[in-house]
Amino acid sequence: MLKIFKFDNTDVSNEVSNFEQKYDLQLPDSYKKFLLKYNGGNTPKSTFKINGVSSDIRAFYGFKNATKEYNFSYLPIATDSFGNQIVITISEKNNGEIYFFDSEKSEYEYLTKTLE
Repeated sequence: MLKIFKFDNTDVSNEVSNFEQKYDLQLPDSYKKFLLKYNGGNTPKSTFKINGVSSDIRAFYGFKNATKEYNFSYLPIATDSFGNQIVITISEKNNGEIYFFDSEKSEYEYLTKTLE
């Protein structure tokens, strides 16, 4: 069974609405309900198996009050060979800056102000 330790979901409804408007998209209703209830969250010891391959779910991403490493303020744009992410900020603060997310350290390292 999936156990989720939710992030603070204060004002998540507004965050979801703003996100949909800003990016002109409509999230599925079931996913919106999930975000409103949990705002993502940590999922210790959660595993799944597909096509004979097992993996885990470390955490679900959330908005605003989610922990920094699992916040929708960062949009993954690339990955390295080890599963680390290169992300771009999509929040109003620091919009467009590029960071390297080291998954082992759970830390962001600034790379550059823009992709140009």
